[in-house]
Amino acid sequence: MTRLPDELLDLAATQHGVLARWQLRRLLSRPTIDNRVARGELDRLDVGIYALPGTSRPEQPAIAAALRARPLAILTGPFVLAHHRIDHFRPDAPFEVLVRPGRRIRGAPFPYRVDPLPERGYDLLGDVRLATPVDALVESALFRPQVRDRSLRLAKDQLAWRNLADAGALRRRLDERGPDDPAVMAFLEAMDGAELHSESEGERGLGGALTRLDPAPEPQVWVTPHRRVDWYLRLLRLAWEYLGDVDHASVGARRADAARDDELRLAGIRVLYVTKQDLRDPAALIATIMGAVAARADELGVPAPVLRPA
Repeated sequence: MTRLPDELLDLAATQHGVLARWQLRRLLSRPTIDNRVARGELDRLDVGIYALPGTSRPEQPAIAAALRARPLAILTGPFVLAHHRIDHFRPDAPFEVLVRPGRRIRGAPFPYRVDPLPERGYDLLGDVRLATPVDALVESALFRPQVRDRSLRLAKDQLAWRNLADAGALRRRLDERGPDDPAVMAFLEAMDGAELHSESEGERGLGGALTRLDPAPEPQVWVTPHRRVDWYLRLLRLAWEYLGDVDHASVGARRADAARDDELRLAGIRVLYVTKQDLRDPAALIATIMGAVAARADELGVPAPVLRPA
């Protein structure tokens, strides 16, 4: 068996063992490719799509579909979440291929449709175009009969924790797609009231004070796989939470706050709380923030952030 050129082997490794005939043609002639197929050096997966022998993997059908559907096809759905190693999504997860308007694929053994967002961004896996994590998450909601809503909610949180799809990017994408987009409607139903919208007025007021720090804290940061804080100053491992009257007034909510405090303390993070009453006196709030920052910096032995002019 003659080795394929290293360039093709490297591409096959990236594409999980899959190569398209049009990729092989970059370096091999048509007769050479046909001879390799006849000798069993390439296993046929689909029309013009092959796998290297001994590389059978559950993700190959999705990759083969995207390669066959070229040009400019996008692979999306739960498969892309599996590619990012999101819990509960396996390499053989369902997928669909989004094609350019006017594209038709005869005898396609895979699901495909016209891309409603043909100018969308994408990631690359070799020559395979993958939907961005945000779009893949939203479009995975179209597979709710096969994918549990809880898995989608967990996927949203994991993507945020890994900085692949933060809350701001998700909200912007939902707005861009519009409320009548079928994927958006399915996604919002799957979220079942999970927080997706802009932060409260109180959080914005707190942000106005905190962003005067240099360096400034970051908003809506996942500091553990299960805990997100309103504002986080990485330099000092210091977090701020806004305590709303509704969200934090009940006995159950106070217990949840205490549990969060314990988890963050174990992670070496100190959390401070700000109330509506605190926001009524901006000067006193700034003084309290600077006092906490100075004390924490002294505790950790690092330079304290400075206050920028208003």
